[in-house]
Formats: sequence, C-alpha cells, structure tokens
Amino acid sequence: MTQRNGWMGRFGLAVCLTMGGAITIVSPASLAQVVADPSLGTTVIPIGANYFITDGTTVGNRNLFHSFSRFDVPTAGAAAFLNPLNIANIFARVTGGTPSNIQGLIYAQGNANLFLLNPSGIIFGPGAQLSISGSFVATTANAIQFPGGAEFSPNSPVNPQNSLLTVNPSAFLFSQITAQPIVNQSLGLLALDGQSLLLLGGDVTLDGGKMYAPGGQVELGGLAAAGSVDLNYTGNILRLGFPNNVPRANISIINGSVVYVTSTGGGNIAVNAQNITVGGSQLFAGIGSGSGTAK
Repeated sequence: MTQRNGWMGRFGLAVCLTMGGAITIVSPASLAQVVADPSLGTTVIPIGANYFITDGTTVGNRNLFHSFSRFDVPTAGAAAFLNPLNIANIFARVTGGTPSNIQGLIYAQGNANLFLLNPSGIIFGPGAQLSISGSFVATTANAIQFPGGAEFSPNSPVNPQNSLLTVNPSAFLFSQITAQPIVNQSLGLLALDGQSLLLLGGDVTLDGGKMYAPGGQVELGGLAAAGSVDLNYTGNILRLGFPNNVPRANISIINGSVVYVTSTGGGNIAVNAQNITVGGSQLFAGIGSGSGTAK
C-alpha cells in the first residue's frame, strides 16, 4: 500500500477533519462513479473524488485490458490508471449501457496509449483533462479489432494467452445503424508533443471544446452506418482510414472551440464527415510563427 499511497497523494485527496479529529472521506457518489465489472479483474479504489484503477488483464506484457460497468469522472476528480510502466496500450471498455460523463482528469502512467471504448456515448465536460504521455482515442464503436481477427468489445472475453491481442489494434468496428455521439466541451484536452488525439463516433461535436496536440495529430470523424474504420500508425502518430462505401457522420466545431497542432515540426488536423459545421471557432496547424527555417 505504500506505493499506492504515494501515487494517490498526487491527486489532492478530498478529506474533512471532524471536530473530534477523525478523518472522513468525502464521497463523490452523487457526482460520478468509476465502477469496474468483474469480467477482466479490474480493481477500482475510490478515495474522495478520485478513482485509482489497478489490475485488469495483461496480454503479452504489453497490452492492458480493463472493463467498467460505469466510467464517469467527477469535476475536480480523477480516474487514474496505475499501470505498469512497460504497458504500451491501455484498453478501457464501458459495458453498462450509459454514456461516459468525463468532468475531471484521466491519468495514465508511463508512455501508454489509452483507448476508451463506450458504444453508449462519451461526453467531455468543461473540466475534462488528460494527463497521459501517449496518444488518446475515445470511440463509440462497438469493438476494437486487432490484426488476425481478434476483437475487444463490451462482451468479448480476453484470454491472457491470446497472441492476437499482443499487438497494436488495426480497426474500429461499427455494427449499429446509428453510432452514439461524442461531445467535447473540455477547456483543454491536451496531448504531449508528437502524440495524437482521436475522437471517433457517430456525430462528433466540439461545443466550446479545446484540443491541443502540438506536432501531432487531432482527428475527428464518425460513421452514419455500419462499417469499419482502419487505424494506421506512423511512429507515434495515429491516423484513421475511412471506408469509401459507408456514409460518414456529421462534425460540428462551434462556440469558440479550438483545435491546435502547431509546432516547430508542424502538426495535422483531419476531419472526416458528411457535413462539417464550423462556427466561431479556430483551427491551428502547420509550423508556428517564427519557427522553422526560411528556404
């Protein structure tokens, strides 16, 4: 418990001191909850408004799989993945049938990429933040596919001996007619330099939301019918590949939203949609002012 307590101290745990000197943990139950389901051995330790996530199922000493019946993060709280530092990818699925309401911090250790899968919808509120060193993907797809045909869906088993689950994922599968939306109102979804932020729905809306990935990739997209979207890698950069024969969903970037990827090496913004609405918002890409060398 000594090591766990050290990690927990980083999140400013909410406690109250009573008149008698006893310590009472402040419960965030009325605000939000991160609740594990029993399918993959995930453990959630709630302390104040913070939820510390351990265990899960590891495959190939590289990919870590978690399963939650509910994944909601309260304002000024955190969902902290206390993963081993050797983990390359964390996959978190939500199986309870309700949208994820993210109002606080999502944290992961090391350089792991984090994939959040909730086919019922994902909302990032104004206080939503990221503290991860890898890339972040939020999707309302029905499953994440791996080369060779393995899948990670809300009801799929995860066998620690399945070698097909030891590599990077290759696609996102949509089986419903209408995929659920993703809404981003966060004042700062931030990825470190050279990493990627991907939101893949149904409809995707940035409603005053701000996304920063200097020198990396911000990608917004969705499908309006059943189909699959490829996931491609160029170093640390993650990119989506959309099918030509499946209608795409709609993207809205409104109400003062900002997408920023500018850096000395440039960055990329990709929007894959049937209809794109941009109003009162700004997109910044390329090489920043005063950076680079004139030719």
